[in-house]
Amino acid sequence: MLNEYIEDFLLQRSINTYWARKAKDEENRKRVRESMRQYEEFRFRPAIQQTQQFVDENVINPSFLMTEQ
Repeated sequence: MLNEYIEDFLLQRSINTYWARKAKDEENRKRVRESMRQYEEFRFRPAIQQTQQFVDENVINPSFLMTEQ
């Protein structure tokens, strides 16, 4: 009777360990897939074109030369 109880306990422990390991592996796979998806989005997304031009405030605008005086 005691031997059967011990065998059953060890078998259940092995089963629980197996499924815990499988769950951990699946969680790691999900994390890797998410990381790869984020990497691909970052790597292959089109570059955003900046249409905004930056003007240096220290440069004098020559438009005053074009006005008639």
